[in-house]
Amino acid sequence: MPSLSFCLPIHPTEVLSLDEDTCSDLVNRFGRNLRQLLSLYVVQSSSVLEGARKGGHIRWHILTTQAGQSSNARDGCLKTYDVSVAIDQSVLGVVPHVLDDSELSKLGRALGDDFDDIRKLSWVQLVGVLQWLQEAKMIEGFRVQENQTKAEVNTLGLLGLCPSLTFRSYSV
Repeated sequence: MPSLSFCLPIHPTEVLSLDEDTCSDLVNRFGRNLRQLLSLYVVQSSSVLEGARKGGHIRWHILTTQAGQSSNARDGCLKTYDVSVAIDQSVLGVVPHVLDDSELSKLGRALGDDFDDIRKLSWVQLVGVLQWLQEAKMIEGFRVQENQTKAEVNTLGLLGLCPSLTFRSYSV
């Protein structure tokens, strides 16, 4: 089963307001772009994800498909959401798709916009969007974890050692 994990920086100053129509639009747009990304050859998918990382939309990714794996994952990303989604292979087809450079750039920009919108969501909104994606059969399952620093003073943290972490996770 193809899966994608990615780390989104939380955008605390800008929160996206989601009514039902806006949420539905985001679910349809992101679900379509995600499925298209996972239907590509690993080389093209990882190229799009690396562009998203360089553009500041995500911090890292782990992409796993039948054809291979791509990853630039790293530890220590605070104030982030770590999101993992899995997609049923049968909805993607047997043979991976190939996009030309123009189509690949268009997909990269669209996914970057989606990642930017998603990282502005509150924890509850993010879980809600992922649940809608699953209920719409666009993803098979998901896991999301929030990595936050604690507000308390940590002397080791002040020295650059051992930052305090608070984890909140949800998975289906």
